[in-house]
Amino acid sequence: MHEPEKLVRALHSILPTSIRIKSVKSVSEDFHARFSVSGKRYLYNYYVGRADPVDDRYVWACRDMPLD
Repeated sequence: MHEPEKLVRALHSILPTSIRIKSVKSVSEDFHARFSVSGKRYLYNYYVGRADPVDDRYVWACRDMPLD
């Protein structure tokens, strides 16, 4: 089993900087990611206008879309 801090460093070394690991906790061997989870959180960013070409693969940009 990996130490949580080492796992965070390893994941950050391969993830884009727009994705960050906030915390890692050790769980029991019988933990199931789908059935034992108590909650999930997602963050979505929405751009109005033209997206930065660097982020183009990772964002959904809408131009001239009414927001009401």
